[in-house]
Amino acid sequence: MLCILAYRLLPYTRMDAIADMQRAIRLLRSRRKEWALGDKLCVMGFSAGGMLSANCATHADEGRPESQDEIERFASRVDAAVIGYGAMSVVSFAKPFGMPVSDPLMGENRRERYYLAPEKHVTCDTPPMFLWQTLSDDGRHSMCLAKALQDAEVPYELHIFQPGLHGLAMADGRNDLGMDLPHVAHWGELCAEWLCDLGF
Repeated sequence: MLCILAYRLLPYTRMDAIADMQRAIRLLRSRRKEWALGDKLCVMGFSAGGMLSANCATHADEGRPESQDEIERFASRVDAAVIGYGAMSVVSFAKPFGMPVSDPLMGENRRERYYLAPEKHVTCDTPPMFLWQTLSDDGRHSMCLAKALQDAEVPYELHIFQPGLHGLAMADGRNDLGMDLPHVAHWGELCAEWLCDLGF
């Protein structure tokens, strides 16, 4: 089953968007039998959605059993994450993607920016990740997260392609950029194989 999350944007904050995705994950887990879902959940996101997916993968919990809200009793953890050109490492670089660190997308203060940097919160319990980006889109973001995954011995797959701008999506010409890059487009097949190997 494929679900698309419409998370909150400005004037709401990145923290609100994380809460939206965590709630969606809990909802899916709470309706697993009713909706005939499998046992495993994977989040996938691109650009800001990639950052959001990485944040949710590194800030999960096992639920709140004491909550009056039945859905909140379920875990917000996922079993895998696919991150396409995520805008992530907000504390590792002075200006990620050339954006000033004062941009609300990157967090409203130093503490929040640290919270929003997934590479700072990777543990041995972090789910496996598939990361892809292009060199011209500042591949350091994916490489920084991959290093944290490597250090924590979390399974991951990293692909840094040579050409391509930010926003390629499937890289098959059906994107806002109109860019058709057959080599970069292989990421879709590679990702499908990776998910299959994980039992999805």
